[in-house]
Amino acid sequence: MAARRSSLARAADKTEDVISRACAVVATFASRKPWRTVGLCLFLSAVLASGFSQIKNEARPDKLYVPAYMKSQEDRAWIDDRFGSADVVSSVLLDHRGDANLLTKAALRDAFDVYEDVLAISAEGGATGYDARSCAVGGWNGLCQKSSILAFWNYSRAALEDDPDVLATVNRPAPDCCSPVGRAASLFRVAAKLRYDASGAVAYAGSLKFDFYLDNDAHEKTNVDPHAQRLER
Repeated sequence: MAARRSSLARAADKTEDVISRACAVVATFASRKPWRTVGLCLFLSAVLASGFSQIKNEARPDKLYVPAYMKSQEDRAWIDDRFGSADVVSSVLLDHRGDANLLTKAALRDAFDVYEDVLAISAEGGATGYDARSCAVGGWNGLCQKSSILAFWNYSRAALEDDPDVLATVNRPAPDCCSPVGRAASLFRVAAKLRYDASGAVAYAGSLKFDFYLDNDAHEKTNVDPHAQRLER
């Protein structure tokens, strides 16, 4: 008497039979009608490609969904309840391929060009911009808050051109007119990939960072300032 097969074994046999029959149908169709098979493959590839073409990078990764029960949401609610919304910060990173030193007068001239290009950006028909139209204003002097290495020359291109030794300038104390972080300019907050000479002074920087602070008028439901969002894009 043959041993009775388990229900799992019978289900496995049935599944294998269905898969085998389906594969046989596909193989028969492909062998008898090769051009239709090629056309069908091209059509499906085009459909899939059109879907992949819609994939976009997240424009605002800081707004990605975080479950409400996470500790980070509790911390954010605690801070917002006590301190309100922070200013929106737009950052620009200046880098250079190769081993170029950005602490040269030529490189700093280029940095001034980038700075002026950012200030020329506008949105909403010119109603918003990184200047007095939308910037966060410092309470102590009424100037737009920003942070960059250009603070060592008080954001003056003429002062840079008149500077005989830019390395000496960035290595000595200087006031910062516009940073919300402190009243003294700090090379370590605005430059990276630093190298030092034998005396310990900074002699090289491989990248620079600009921070532009915008007044935050966040929507109460989305917690996003739509004006700043349009300007950043």
